[in-house]
Amino acid sequence: MKLQTTLLSFLLIIATSLSAQDKPQQWDLTTCINYALKNNIQVQQSKITLEQSTVNTKQAKAQLFPNLSGSINQSFSNYPLISSGGVANVYTGSYALNSSLLLFDGGKTEKNIREQKLLVVKGKIITVLVPAKLNAVLKRNLGE
Repeated sequence: MKLQTTLLSFLLIIATSLSAQDKPQQWDLTTCINYALKNNIQVQQSKITLEQSTVNTKQAKAQLFPNLSGSINQSFSNYPLISSGGVANVYTGSYALNSSLLLFDGGKTEKNIREQKLLVVKGKIITVLVPAKLNAVLKRNLGE
């Protein structure tokens, strides 16, 4: 009996929630065009390409900076001394510091930086032109 009551209340909740859904909103032509421009795959890809180019430019500039790395190791050992019945403690440590600086690579890094900057400019242009082109094509095809 309890199972039937639970099942009946569950079905009643589902039926109520299905009938309580709102009517879908009506879309006019401009809403459809704006939605298509906002969610267009080409537009999204151009934005992602622009972001990648910006990150790559920063990475190319970072190659000109010196590299510095360091490490520290510490250890502690405890050895029992059988002959005297005591304990011997041993502390050890090692420290390292490394640095490197690019002196000459035949202009490869500078050319890479210039290339990445040009790709950023290209990405900005494409990000602006793709929606404008799509908008023009839609207006031409719709006869506006």
